[in-house]
Amino acid sequence: MNAQSVKVKGQGDVECEKLGKLGIATLNRPQALNALSLEMFQVLRQQILTWSRDPSVSLIVIRGAGEKAFCAGGDVKNLVLNLREHSGTSYAYDFFLQEYSLDYLIHTCCKPILVIAHGLTFGGGIGLLAGGTVRLVTSNSVLAMPEVSIGYFTDVGASYFLNRMPGKAGLFCALTAAQMSASDAIYLGLADLALEQDQVAGLLERLSMGRLPERLDRAGLLDELKKYGARDALLLPPSRFEQRQAEIDRLCQGSSVVEIEQNFKKLEAGEKSGFPWSLQPFFAGSPTSVALIFELLKRAKKLSLRECFDLELNLALEFCRRTEFIEGVRALLIDKDKKPRWNPSRILEVDPREIETYFAGRLKIEIES
Repeated sequence: MNAQSVKVKGQGDVECEKLGKLGIATLNRPQALNALSLEMFQVLRQQILTWSRDPSVSLIVIRGAGEKAFCAGGDVKNLVLNLREHSGTSYAYDFFLQEYSLDYLIHTCCKPILVIAHGLTFGGGIGLLAGGTVRLVTSNSVLAMPEVSIGYFTDVGASYFLNRMPGKAGLFCALTAAQMSASDAIYLGLADLALEQDQVAGLLERLSMGRLPERLDRAGLLDELKKYGARDALLLPPSRFEQRQAEIDRLCQGSSVVEIEQNFKKLEAGEKSGFPWSLQPFFAGSPTSVALIFELLKRAKKLSLRECFDLELNLALEFCRRTEFIEGVRALLIDKDKKPRWNPSRILEVDPREIETYFAGRLKIEIES
């Protein structure tokens, strides 16, 4: 490619380059599955702001380095190590404020943003993907929101986009950490088009050499991508979520998580009829997380995107002030014994009044103009 590559000074975990009218930001931490650090949030956000004001850039692209993952989420291991080492949540505040500000900027940026989510795309990776003007997945994409397994909750705008999935699919994804394929992601509204992973570099090269208009909208970008081989769900294998939508809706029907737990137990105890997802993350996950996710999605149904971000930021800091999140990350990512000691240990023991305390007070995201 005939383009100038400019790496951000001192920040090798994010590589930024100009290719024609494209500004491309590459998450460059493949050894950690491109998990997002505080510094990466800051660099990405500043670069997007810079490109959004640059008349020579028509399209911003966010992608991940390496073959395995676009982004496995935020670097919660380092976050929890910091919480354990230092008293207070000042680092956590900076971490989540920068993450939420970045993701909200992606949703609202005045320039179109193409997000390419190949391979593993979990948690915070979906937070990056969800806000893109156009979201591109590949045939090897595997998406999930596994926060329930670490004593956390589905955040970075999840209370907004999960509620807009068909039927109860969003709630099911949040409670079970169910994995989604490329066709699932398109069906559920998390992605728009798919492409083979080995075609991504060629796609970007052709886009950089093409005559992109200075003002490129979503419809025009979709047309450009289809011209170069990106395809929609009709040309992919069938979505399991679409095939199982009615069953998912029945499983997640209930006025409380206790009722949903009973539905899941009946499925586990009976004939599963080839049910394609394991319910183990739900049963092994934090009961507090399960109850709070259920309540959050219920409260957020009529909230705007900004209101969802504000609410989730407050909840994120509440989780950092308490023990479930720290214990979950310890068990899964630090000590790796995979034996979290949840408190309480059963969904039936979760006190609704305790869940209510997580929602007390509100913060405002300080978005820079």
